[in-house]
Amino acid sequence: MAELTLLLMFLAIIFSIIFLVATPLTGALILSLITRWFKFKKTDYKTALYSVLIVFGIMIAVSSALSMFFLDKIMEWQNIFTILALLISFIAGFFVVYKFYKESPGKCFGAWALTCVGGIVLFVIIIIIIALIFGQFI
Repeated sequence: MAELTLLLMFLAIIFSIIFLVATPLTGALILSLITRWFKFKKTDYKTALYSVLIVFGIMIAVSSALSMFFLDKIMEWQNIFTILALLISFIAGFFVVYKFYKESPGKCFGAWALTCVGGIVLFVIIIIIIALIFGQFI
């Protein structure tokens, strides 16, 4: 049983590292595809990657700052901090996309909202696949 627990901890660490690297890359791919679908002037992967990395950094910075400022309340208010960090990074993401792509605000908001929804759907699909593959070990 101890070997199984060690294996699960190792798999959790490996999957966390993979998700940390893959999240901005897949987010940029989704944003690049959606900007092509919306017929933006810039549709390259590099611009999408810069946008997603900036938003990813903002989300990590806001989440870390909230955790540090309210260290004594972190366990009680963790859900509120997570929702607040996601909301701030979503709004910042809209402004980043608007600044990088220089399109109308409606198109930029639609592209960013669809990117977030597409990322969530892709994340759920990956989690289901992982649960189906490794569910037999748990």
